[in-house]
Amino acid sequence: MPNAEVGIVVVNISGREFKIKCPADKVAELQKAAKYLNDKMQDVHRGDKFITIDRVAITAALNIAHELILERQRVHTAASEPSMLEKKLFDLQKKIDLALVSPA
Repeated sequence: MPNAEVGIVVVNISGREFKIKCPADKVAELQKAAKYLNDKMQDVHRGDKFITIDRVAITAALNIAHELILERQRVHTAASEPSMLEKKLFDLQKKIDLALVSPA
């Protein structure tokens, strides 16, 4: 598969512009991620006006990492538990098996 064309995308985070190399087909995702990070950093900064930009960035990154860990745990748990449909199918299969075994 040929590589997508890579270009430079400018994103604004905490009032600063950053030039990022990005494949053309991933620009929208990059912009969405940059906006999400910027929003998280603004949330942290709102809570403490005297915090340094480094601490704002680290705190926002830790908050995002925590969200990611929780989401991965949720997905893992959901994937390991049978769905409601699977449970209903299993119950139905048991009923069919019992009906086939039981004398009429």
